[in-house]
Amino acid sequence: MRMSLLWARVLVFGTSASVLVLEILAGRLMAPYVGVTLETFTGIIGVVLGGIAAGAWLGGWAADQVDAVTAE
Repeated sequence: MRMSLLWARVLVFGTSASVLVLEILAGRLMAPYVGVTLETFTGIIGVVLGGIAAGAWLGGWAADQVDAVTAE
């Protein structure tokens, strides 16, 4: 099963917007405890990017476990 180009673009846009909302929410939730500083937001962005990298690695590993010829 192949994904249409439009559906892929909508999916990427939606997930990217969701990650941005989560970053802003994390900053708002942490602000009363650690303050609103450059270090706070740098830490939040670092954790989010680390999660994206780990997810991309895990997704690549999972995709390598399936034979592309027999998957279709």
